[in-house]
Amino acid sequence: MKRKYRLMRVMIYERKALENYINSMAKDKWHVDKLGLNYIRFENREDSIHYVVVLNGDIEEKDMMYETNAQKKLRSFMEDFDLNFVCSNGMF
Repeated sequence: MKRKYRLMRVMIYERKALENYINSMAKDKWHVDKLGLNYIRFENREDSIHYVVVLNGDIEEKDMMYETNAQKKLRSFMEDFDLNFVCSNGMF
């Protein structure tokens, strides 16, 4: 399986730009595999996926490495609408 890395640091106000970028990569068959603090790892797959980037609920510096209750509630909400969680990091 081929992988591609993009080095980038995304700020909270760039959520929509990140979403647009990830979806443009998905059109070329590159799908998000991992979202790191300073990078995105893509893998080459034939899936047809549309990505939506959401902001995590109650982000504080101490919670950056651990899933908070608000994030768990968001994942549960997504599952109710048959949306699939791909990955998260910090505020995204």
